Amino acid sequence: MKIVKSLVLIIAILILAGCNAEFNVNLTPNLLTEKIVIEKKKSNIFSNTLNEDLEAYKSQLELYGYQYSVKSRLFEEVLTISRTVVNGDNLNLFTDEYANIIYMGLDNNSVLYSVSDINVFELYPELTSVDFVINTKYKVVRTNADHYENGNYYWHLTKENDDITIEIMINNEIDETIKDDKRNGNSQVIFAGVLMLAFLCLLFIMYIIKNIQTKKNKI
Repeated sequence: MKIVKSLVLIIAILILAGCNAEFNVNLTPNLLTEKIVIEKKKSNIFSNTLNEDLEAYKSQLELYGYQYSVKSRLFEEVLTISRTVVNGDNLNLFTDEYANIIYMGLDNNSVLYSVSDINVFELYPELTSVDFVINTKYKVVRTNADHYENGNYYWHLTKENDDITIEIMINNEIDETIKDDKRNGNSQVIFAGVLMLAFLCLLFIMYIIKNIQTKKNKI
């Protein structure tokens, strides 16, 4: 009975929880790539509200150059939209409905990316949080990110702090201090392989020593 109650509680939490959005931007002086992922808990396993929303906005998404898809799981829907934008193009999804977004080159060979007047929480009351992640390999002149990690800049927005402005300025110079994630991953794999090999060698040596001691005891 306790197991059944626990299962019902878990399902209720999954159903009643709101939806979250993650906004990823890869930023360069000439191009940026946007990727927006919205995860929404279903009211029931047959719910497809994100898919219905997508149907309503497909023509506008295509007009602004977005690619899109919806994946439906047991208790969750995931909407993904993405596009690549050239510096100077209009970035807004549908005019200023969701936010005021600026991506422009400056006279001092710098590029400014800014998001202000964010009102997605008013448009989508079920939305509980939005995570902005901006990735760049270029040197950052100025930013107000919440925190930074190896070329990734993070902002966390909730209904209580949606009045902030997200801002980052880069110049046209590669930041040599940023480590290559793939190279780091390969190094970790090689290190793990070396440790495993050393461990196997140690086991083999212990096995040989044990056999020698066993033969001596028989004699």
